[in-house]
Amino acid sequence: AGSQTLTLMIRGLALEQITPRTYLMLFRKELGVGAINGVLWALVIAVITYFWFGDWIIGGVIGLAIVINIIAAAISG
Repeated sequence: AGSQTLTLMIRGLALEQITPRTYLMLFRKELGVGAINGVLWALVIAVITYFWFGDWIIGGVIGLAIVINIIAAAISG
């Protein structure tokens, strides 16, 4: 999904379809999608980790790392 987003952004920049106003809108949209995606996957992995290791702290740390990673990936394209 990241390469598709990057391709669309480069195309939009090349065709001058992306202005500062639309850039901020697209940035907020990608940030929101990344946050939702990150939280959902973090919950799934946290539950699996809890059942595997029996510790919510490990699940929480791994879940938080996944949220940060997916949001960073969504922002960077």
